[in-house]
Order: sequence, then C-alpha cells, then structure tokens
Amino acid sequence: SMPFPNNSPKSAIAQKFVKVVPVNGDNILGMTFILPPTKQYWESKPMVYICHTLNYEGKDSLAYILKERSWCNSVACYMDEKSDMVTWMNISFNLTKEGLKYVPEIIQMFYRYLDQIKGEGINETVYSDLKKMNQISFDHMEFPEHLDFVTAVSENVADHEMEYALYAPFYFKELDLKKTMELASMIKPKDAIVSISSKIYSGKTDQTEKWYGIEYSLEENITKYSGFQMSNLPIPDMVVIQKNRFIPDNLSILPNNNNIKYPSRIPTNLGVVYY
Repeated sequence: SMPFPNNSPKSAIAQKFVKVVPVNGDNILGMTFILPPTKQYWESKPMVYICHTLNYEGKDSLAYILKERSWCNSVACYMDEKSDMVTWMNISFNLTKEGLKYVPEIIQMFYRYLDQIKGEGINETVYSDLKKMNQISFDHMEFPEHLDFVTAVSENVADHEMEYALYAPFYFKELDLKKTMELASMIKPKDAIVSISSKIYSGKTDQTEKWYGIEYSLEENITKYSGFQMSNLPIPDMVVIQKNRFIPDNLSILPNNNNIKYPSRIPTNLGVVYY
C-alpha cells in the first residue's frame, strides 16, 4: 500500500546509514519512516497516538532506561502529515558520548519497545487521556505570536472547514483501532532511514549536500559498520504508557469563601508554593 515504486528515492535510501557532520555539537541518532499519507485521518489522529506512546518517559519506559544507562539525554518522536503523498515519522535520540558507542543496541531496544506496544494493543484509556489533554490545551491556550497564528490558521483552512481552523490540531473524535494498528505495523526495520549526526565524523565523510554544504556519507547497512560496541547488558522488560492519573477533570476556580486577599506561602525543599 506504500505509494512508492521499487525505483523510487525511498527504496534507494531505506536501510541506509547516513553519517552527518552537524553545525552544533549534539550527537543525534535519527530514525525516519516514510508512511502512506495520514492527514485524512485528522479526526482520529492515529499517528499522534503512536508518537505519544513512543514519547512516554515514565519509569521503565524506553526513554527512562536509556537515561538510566547514561546513553541518552532525551527521546522525541514526531511526524509530518502535511503532504498528500506521504507521512514522515521520525524518532530522535539525543545521545551522550557514552550512548554514541551503542547505537545498534539502542535501535534494537527501540524495535523491542515498538513490538511491545503493538503486542499489548491500542490502549483506549491512553487515547482518552490524550483527548482530554488536548482539549485542556485548547481551552487554556494563550494567544500565539501574530505571524505564527496566521501561518497556522492558513494551513488549517487549506485542509479543514472554517469551523475547525483553530480547533483541528486539538480535536479528537474517536479512536480508530484498525487504522492505528495498521500504521504501527508499517514501522519496520527494512524501511528505516537511520542517521547519526555527530562531530566525530568530521573529515570522515565523502559527500557534501549542495544547499547548505553539510558533509555526510552513506553506509550500505548500519549493521555492517564496525564503529560501534555492544554492551552485553540484557534488554530489560519495558513498560508501555498507561492511564495518566494526574489529568484533572475539573479546572474551574474555587470561590474565595474566606475573603483571603493574598495566598499562603508554603516553603518546600524543591521551591516555594503559593496556595
């Protein structure tokens, strides 16, 4: 069902390992997947759900364990659904110097975590939490910068009725279990474009990108590259996102029955709370 013939650029670069010399000093492992277009599913937002589960940072999640091992500073999954032809999904690992040694192992842990998410199925409670949080974000949204606001509304009007010009990014109608599982099943190692952006590749690349002059190289397969190590640590059982018990059900302001003019100051070890 992928909208790419065998001789397309996607087929040519999938399973490649791209080494990039960045402008800044961060070490970034990126994994990109090209999926069928999903912008037509804006009411159910299956890709938002998938990225939400992969961004989970709770105890024993993928991000938590990588941080515990001092391999990673952060994990971020995001997607671009603006095209009518494709949807891009990217997961980015901000690596430490130590984590840069264990890239194949981090990739292996990612796929193990993804398999666990698919194996446990789509969690309707998590989707409900996502729906609530987006509604809260919309209801209490601060007015953005004028230029950003105009740009966002213009893009939304191109794809939605005027009544959804502001609300579309926050609107969750109902979970589409079948479509969400179908898209999750398309995230496979054979279709991955893996890149590492690091200063360690300075002077070790053989190509230059023509627009910005970025130096890079293409390896045929990341598993054949000998510059990495394996820690021999067991891959632990990881925990998939569950219900968020901290989402409020009532955000209305309580009446001030005591006619208190100023809040109470409550010092804590972590700072000061005004109540």
